[in-house]
Amino acid sequence: MNLTYDRFRLHAYVDGELTPDEVADFERLLAKDPEAMAEVAALRAQNHAMHARYDELLTAVPDPTITRLRRGGWAMPSGGRVGWAMAATVLLAIGLGAGWIVRGQSDQGAALANRSNDTLATEGRLQAFVRTATVSHAVFVPEIRHPVEVAAADEAHLVMWLSKRLNAPLVVPHLGDVGWDLLGGRLLPEQSGPVAQFMYQDHDGRRMTLAVSKSVAGKSAPSNPTPPPAAFRIAEENGSTVFYWTDADYAYALTGKLTRNEMTALASRVYRQLDR
Repeated sequence: MNLTYDRFRLHAYVDGELTPDEVADFERLLAKDPEAMAEVAALRAQNHAMHARYDELLTAVPDPTITRLRRGGWAMPSGGRVGWAMAATVLLAIGLGAGWIVRGQSDQGAALANRSNDTLATEGRLQAFVRTATVSHAVFVPEIRHPVEVAAADEAHLVMWLSKRLNAPLVVPHLGDVGWDLLGGRLLPEQSGPVAQFMYQDHDGRRMTLAVSKSVAGKSAPSNPTPPPAAFRIAEENGSTVFYWTDADYAYALTGKLTRNEMTALASRVYRQLDR
């Protein structure tokens, strides 16, 4: 069964609307459906981004322009909760309509220009990070005796050391239940800032790396009240498949010589552990 076509249950699962028994049944099916797992991860990230961006607006005191619109006959639907897709549409209309009237076109134009410049700069740092992740994967994966700086046997020290160097708390995903054991990790240099690399190996000797950066979003990222939405991408780099994404002000890149379906399924498991 392809769960991506079971839209009702998939969205209900993401929104936390299933009973415990329904959740258990759905997750048994989800474990066998990499495409659906990837979509669940993407929908959860989208929900986080929507909450971060719009929660404050939804609870703010109404603008006089909006109040006049309501008195003129426009109103949010009553009864039940408003879905995030509908809320996003309404807020977008308000931003493009009332926002231009209240703030003025010149202020909006300047804000959009600054946002565009920030987005381009962040995208450039993200692509540089992905190159570092894939090149470092190609360099260290073939190593027999020294594939990592700190072995998995000393995981507590590894996490504490890398968290200190990145100046951010790190979580190491555990994938042993799907056949990928942690070998350890190391610190990588990158133009935006230090990068943590964790290496995994399966029972066939294949290796996979997870690179983590806290510098892609820029130096102001830790104090940014509305981080950019999570974004998921998959590509072929240096003969390997790389699945990379941003979430809040972290960036991640999972790299290995795996099929796209294998990589998507593993990335979904990694994302769920990091999301918890």
